[in-house]
Amino acid sequence: MDIQKKSVAEIRKGVEAEETVAKEKKGNADAIQKDCEYELSKVMPIYNAAIRAVQQLKKDDITELKNFAKPPPAAIIVVQTLCMMFGVAGKKVGTGKDATIDYWEPGKKQVLTSDLLKRCTQFDKDNISQETVSILRPVIESPEYDEKVLKNASQAAFGLAKWVRAMVQYDDAMKVVKPKQAELKEAKDTAAAAQADWDVA
Repeated sequence: MDIQKKSVAEIRKGVEAEETVAKEKKGNADAIQKDCEYELSKVMPIYNAAIRAVQQLKKDDITELKNFAKPPPAAIIVVQTLCMMFGVAGKKVGTGKDATIDYWEPGKKQVLTSDLLKRCTQFDKDNISQETVSILRPVIESPEYDEKVLKNASQAAFGLAKWVRAMVQYDDAMKVVKPKQAELKEAKDTAAAAQADWDVA
């Protein structure tokens, strides 16, 4: 009888241990999920605001930007960043020390098109090349890219710059979130396996 009691006690102890492990694994998965949600909660409002800014623009706004006879520097720099986002190469102008890269003319032809706003809203934000982000970062952090300066340049430049900046910020956030999402998947799988072991026990 004592042996039987001892056996039952050992089984109960084993089951309780399994339950504790299962709860710990689930708690770990829940904590990682909260981390993911927190990181996304910081960037998604920025991203959504940028999409709204683009959606509020009209084709006439893009046409106005495109038709500047003498575009302000802020408009030029926004078109430059759009070219970078959409993989449009700048055109070399001048020779030797006077050589510069012009993005305005290629940008007018290949970026400031009737479908630009649609291209922005449908942009694959989860697969921006890191090379693009690296060359964009110093540009969007420059004084010419300041929101007040852009607003004075044109409504289209302001809205489109907001979108470009948000894409970079989203990419920065996802560098934190993606490893956490992978960690979360692993934690959930482990928790599910522990729960299954406990259920069997």
